[in-house]
Amino acid sequence: MVLVSALLYGALQFSPQDIVNRPKEGQRVAFPDAYMVHMQDRTFNREGRLAHTLQASDVTYFRSGDTMQGYIEQPKLAFFGENDSPPWHLVATQGTASSDQQSLLLTGNVNAFHEHQRYGRIDVTTDNLYINTETQIATTDKPVTMQSARGTTSAIGLAADLESGRVELLSEVKGTYDPN
Repeated sequence: MVLVSALLYGALQFSPQDIVNRPKEGQRVAFPDAYMVHMQDRTFNREGRLAHTLQASDVTYFRSGDTMQGYIEQPKLAFFGENDSPPWHLVATQGTASSDQQSLLLTGNVNAFHEHQRYGRIDVTTDNLYINTETQIATTDKPVTMQSARGTTSAIGLAADLESGRVELLSEVKGTYDPN
């Protein structure tokens, strides 16, 4: 009777999932420091003009010692440039924010697009994109495809100044051009 009671107690206390996912000895379980759903954020520059916006379906921040790191699901950003030019829009599957929130790494189906006043819509796709939100500089060392109504260009690596709209393709640049 005592053995049956002990087994019944144990079965009710732990599910099979609890036993499988139990932390190993010495392993620390991390709980989120902050969690946001349907997050929207606006950041303004020193002159009071809108610098960029960030929207996300979920954001979870974890603290590790003195640093904090945010994991962002379905980030959507807009960077507003100088002289009221159209913004650069960036979307991705996921993102990781630094503790100071001045750097952001977008990963998974990264797409940056911009309505250029002269050339129309320009789409840039890559696997990941690092963004310094303070300087509005975006970089990657991964393959990049840039597409517009006038053609398609591929390269390895990119450096873009989202404020001025200047994009530099770094190496192995190949393209097709259709002037019509």
